Amino acid sequence: MTGPYPWRSERLLDCVGIVVVAAAATLLLRPFQDAPFVDDWVYAWSVEHLLDTGRLEVLDFADNFHGVQTLWGLLLCLPFGFSFTALRVSTWLAALAGLCGLYLLLRELDVPRRDALLGTAALGLYPTFAMLGVTFMTDIPFLSLTILASLAMVRALREHRLGWLIVAAVCAALAGGVRVVGVVTPIAMLLSLVLGRDNWGRQRARWAVALVPMVLFVAMGFWWRSRTHHVADLTWLETSTSDRLANLVFALPLLPRMAVETFGMLAGTLGLALLPLAVACLPGRTVRWTLAMFGVMVAVLVACRAAGFGYILPLATGQMWAFNELGGTTTLVPGFGLPRVPALVSWAGLALGTVSLAVSSTAVVTRRGWKPGEAFLLWSMAGHCGLIALLWLIHDRYVLVLVPLAIAVVLSAGPRLNWRVATGALVALALVTGTGIADHLRYNGALWQAVDALRRTGVAERDINGGYMVNGWLQYAHADRAFHDGQGNVDVAWVNGADEPPYRIANAPQVGWTVLDTFDYERRIGPSGRIYVLQAETPAARSR
Repeated sequence: MTGPYPWRSERLLDCVGIVVVAAAATLLLRPFQDAPFVDDWVYAWSVEHLLDTGRLEVLDFADNFHGVQTLWGLLLCLPFGFSFTALRVSTWLAALAGLCGLYLLLRELDVPRRDALLGTAALGLYPTFAMLGVTFMTDIPFLSLTILASLAMVRALREHRLGWLIVAAVCAALAGGVRVVGVVTPIAMLLSLVLGRDNWGRQRARWAVALVPMVLFVAMGFWWRSRTHHVADLTWLETSTSDRLANLVFALPLLPRMAVETFGMLAGTLGLALLPLAVACLPGRTVRWTLAMFGVMVAVLVACRAAGFGYILPLATGQMWAFNELGGTTTLVPGFGLPRVPALVSWAGLALGTVSLAVSSTAVVTRRGWKPGEAFLLWSMAGHCGLIALLWLIHDRYVLVLVPLAIAVVLSAGPRLNWRVATGALVALALVTGTGIADHLRYNGALWQAVDALRRTGVAERDINGGYMVNGWLQYAHADRAFHDGQGNVDVAWVNGADEPPYRIANAPQVGWTVLDTFDYERRIGPSGRIYVLQAETPAARSR
């Protein structure tokens, strides 16, 4: 095709290819179950409530005002009514937008076409991204809007165009309407405009554009209070909004320790995310730099460990991407029996991730020059790392926002990639990711089959303990179905209470419980097993 801008057709064609490949993989896995995943029942409640009442509210269990995500989910539910299937599709569409946005961002940074496609695949096949991309968790909508804001900001800085700066501000504001950590993007925009090498960001008060999302963010915080639907007193419930706010007084005194934990987590988690690209780098003359970088990182990790500081190891049980489970849902069901990941595996993951991060960092620090917009990406990464340490967000899924930013920074440095090695690594990663998602779907399907079996026999939702996801959606999100104590307070096991209902859905048989039924599931990575439907052998302690 000829024309003044043939590269536009090339990029459009590549984005279509990204969508087609993702659609084919989705048709193979069929991941859109009509069932909740981890925390997404909290956010799904807002969509259902908006459909039923016309009022936009958030459940008190939510730690973000996710109004933007709620409205997006509503659009997908309007044709056929509320369902988790529609909500999962909405997130999948957002994930596609994020992948195309990352590809366009890489091309905007002058990354060659083939390398840009490899970088996009590295994000798309990253197990945490792929798993969360077919749920209604806030991670992917937030990440995709952050990527789109970054694309617009980089283009604004490179082309000196106010229109793209406004687009970046709009996307940043929308990202803040999904997760509160979205405030990082407008701050990074402001710093890039004010501290930029040229005067474009400082002229005509263009920097003020970056203030708009921040003002909206503050206003949203006040509005959030009037839109919170209170079900129970969560003041001292761990990880609740009130608990996080109460613990902020300890944030600064504990910041050095949390910075160490954050670095340890990043060395493993972010390093493993960059591994498909790192193994394809040809260090050449930078071998000494890589060894020096690796030595420094190892020295820091060892010194911190010797000083008594701990850090989360990658692939460990309880993480979103564990060695023997993708999704981390087994631990949220009674009778957790999945074998814990051997410490040797997690330490090996940390070592491999540290090597990968050292190779990637070397590519950045040995570059010959910086391109417009790259400082913004670095500011964004620094901001998110700071919030992880400040807010104690020590979990591998909170590192996800750093992955596309790191891919962009590394590939914009122009490292030489062996595309055959990168492709081989990505194929191996695709097998791990696809198998992990399939394993999770079979487990989650068996779990909800057990729930439905009990409900069909006439057992009330308040009399079922199926763990965090089951109890959260069936009882806490629908308080009229939940058990209330003598004072009228909602008491939901595994969510905000401890009273045990007479029926339990568990990973294993329990002493004092009669097995009523079982539902088998198969895994390819972790061990296969079955879900048990149990009934208490003695009357429940709580009164009705």
